[in-house]
Amino acid sequence: MEAQEFGARIRQLRKQSGMTLRELAEKVNIDFTYLSKIENGAVPPPSDKVISKLAKALNAVKDELLILAGKIPPELVQILKNKETLQRLRAAHAREIARSSSKQRRFTPMIKYLKGLTKIKGLSRITVSIVLVLAIAASLWFTAPARAVNISFPSPPGSGTLGSSLTFTVKVDIENADILPIDHINLEIYNVADASKKATLENLPLGDSPEQSHPIKEGSGSGSARVSATTGAGWGYASGSRYGYGYEYQSGWGYYDLGTGTTYGYGYGYSPFTLATSITYTIKWTPPSASDWEGTYKVKVMVWGDSSQAFTTPTEPSFTLSAEEEEAPAPPPPPEPGVTKVSDYVDENGVFTEEVTAESEDGNVELTIDEGITGLTEDGEPLSEISIIPMEEPPAPPEDSNIISLTYDLGPDKATFDPPITITLTYDPDEIPEGVNEEDLVIAMWDEDAGEWVILEGCIVDTIAHTVTAPLSHFTTFTIIAYTRPAAFTTSTLSISPAEVDIGEEVTISVLVANTGNLTGSYEVTLKIDNVVVDTEEVILAGGDNQTVTFTTSKDVAGSYSVTVDSLSDTFTVKAPPVPPVVPVVPPAPAAFTTGALSISPAEVDIGEEVTISILVTNTGDVTGSYEVSLKIDYMVVATEEVTLAGGASQTVTFTTTKDVAGSYTVTIDSLSGTFEVKEVEVPPFVPPVAPPKPINWWLIGGIIAGVVIIGVVVWIIIQRRRAY
Repeated sequence: MEAQEFGARIRQLRKQSGMTLRELAEKVNIDFTYLSKIENGAVPPPSDKVISKLAKALNAVKDELLILAGKIPPELVQILKNKETLQRLRAAHAREIARSSSKQRRFTPMIKYLKGLTKIKGLSRITVSIVLVLAIAASLWFTAPARAVNISFPSPPGSGTLGSSLTFTVKVDIENADILPIDHINLEIYNVADASKKATLENLPLGDSPEQSHPIKEGSGSGSARVSATTGAGWGYASGSRYGYGYEYQSGWGYYDLGTGTTYGYGYGYSPFTLATSITYTIKWTPPSASDWEGTYKVKVMVWGDSSQAFTTPTEPSFTLSAEEEEAPAPPPPPEPGVTKVSDYVDENGVFTEEVTAESEDGNVELTIDEGITGLTEDGEPLSEISIIPMEEPPAPPEDSNIISLTYDLGPDKATFDPPITITLTYDPDEIPEGVNEEDLVIAMWDEDAGEWVILEGCIVDTIAHTVTAPLSHFTTFTIIAYTRPAAFTTSTLSISPAEVDIGEEVTISVLVANTGNLTGSYEVTLKIDNVVVDTEEVILAGGDNQTVTFTTSKDVAGSYSVTVDSLSDTFTVKAPPVPPVVPVVPPAPAAFTTGALSISPAEVDIGEEVTISILVTNTGDVTGSYEVSLKIDYMVVATEEVTLAGGASQTVTFTTTKDVAGSYTVTIDSLSGTFEVKEVEVPPFVPPVAPPKPINWWLIGGIIAGVVIIGVVVWIIIQRRRAY
């Protein structure tokens, strides 16, 4: 029950938030198939950690979800760990039990009880309602004040038509002995607007009673009624005190004393009927067909303790009666187990307008159909429903295989999907045969035409959630298959590298070993060289796996070697070391000298001017030697210089000379020769001497000029004076 209530609340919150199963599962970090099982109540509520994540993702109250899951919120657990708190709760409960035997109880016990709670350390500021929730959740001995009588309508009356019967149920719960005994129970159906239109059923049965006609106080003009009664455990005729909490007729909720003393009646009492009990009525009322009975009606139930005082319910269910109209088509029957209606999510072309999830009744198969996928029947019509039904007699599994889940027939048969939808099947890991690799499980579909099982491509195994998921494009029969072919091994791809080596150089030999069976097994790989076993290695492989096995070897003798692994063979060659070639010993060439690049600078000089003569000497031999360079001018040796040079070395030798006789001179060094010229000294021509000019007497000339100036000045003064006279 907790799992179903919790799952229903999660689904309601998810739809209110507009999230799909996948979206919410991603936010909470759980598998969406697990979330689907939670919503369907197929698995118990998850851990506190997951519930906290769900509350956060759905913007819900965490404590509400914890209580629905049957868990106590952590904060309340911490409060209840206080020893003093527990002692006060138990003491308060004991005092309440003691007060229940007293006749002087109205609101005083309740008020004192709540005051006692508010004095508890740590709870003084907590509201009374939270204390009550806390106490119930902790399952302590403390019990909050309960209604002595509770009247409810498990199936309230629905609106109907005149002349047609209405069926509803009424339940009277007796929660403690306070209100006993029950003297009689009446039920009244009345028109809200017209008090004359009513049907009163007095003195309903106070014990188990099959359905039978029950008189209506107002007569046949108010229709007809049939009543059945079913009592709960502990119901019987007993005695008890008649006071307690309830909703008294025309007085409201409160604590009422229906009279002192102990009286006999129906319900439960001190002995032997000492447990909570109930009585449930099924009422079938057929109202009159007259049109003036149209209107809104309510149902009132009164539980009488005697002829003057009664309890009733504070709220009265209402319904509407109207004239009979054309009979509406009967609602479609509820879907069969494992059948999901999809007509509301498919358009006229068979395209799904939103994501749809279909599940088998046991929750072990889930189909996920994404928005936009086209689903059609074999006749090309849009799908209206999807069925996932376990087969009672499925086809036999293929040879060397086991079916490890139920086999499910998906319908409608041969329905197609474009693009493919996703199927997820859940398996029990304990059903997997020993030696089968869990990751090798596959989903197989039954090919009716070929009469064989066909493996779906793209199977994905979740070894944590224990599910196999694959895409499918049409409906048929599906199941999970584990192949159990025994381990069988093959070897291939023999590789030798390098194929040619020197003595002592390492050779790598590898071979690929594959397990072609389905069960895990071991195999010994043997390496033979020249038909002699030189190494072995054991490998353990799961079904369908392969592994490369590698050996290394080296040989110190040249030759060709044959390698064999099972039926595979090849060779490698070890080369003999090469013989070095005979190199003849050639004695070094003796020193030999050549001369070249004779240079004479300058080529023309004056008598006594220096001339520089240079030549390049090269030792063309291999050993060091000496050479004397002789300078000849006009074929006469005028200078020599000895040079010592290593084999192949060169050196420039320089001479200088002067001549005091004009002429052309020939220079010779070995076979090289050149010339230079010494010019004659030129004698300047004779020039007769010229007498020097006489010097100018500048003093005489200056005195003459000064005298002339003075005379001019005197004459000018005389003239000026004469004019003055």
